[in-house]
Amino acid sequence: MTHLCLTDNAIGDNLGPLTRLSGLQDLDLSGNRISTATALTPLTALSNLISLDISGCPLEASDPEITSKLFTMLAVLPAFKYINGEDRLGNGRRFSV
Repeated sequence: MTHLCLTDNAIGDNLGPLTRLSGLQDLDLSGNRISTATALTPLTALSNLISLDISGCPLEASDPEITSKLFTMLAVLPAFKYINGEDRLGNGRRFSV
């Protein structure tokens, strides 16, 4: 599995089970109940992760610096480039057709 969309599933702060998805590249957690950056720490085990979407989660609204903090936390992942569809510089993600 390379793409996983868990949008609007009332997921809270227990993301540990996702670490078993070692081939995961794109993870969409938008619209869930994730409220702390610490809750996303298990994602550092996903070595193939390229993008993460947390738009609409309480975490995004409660911390204006969350994107920067997450880029720093997920910098251990060699392929990671996008949060909510944008890279660290605010450029949108380009998809090849």
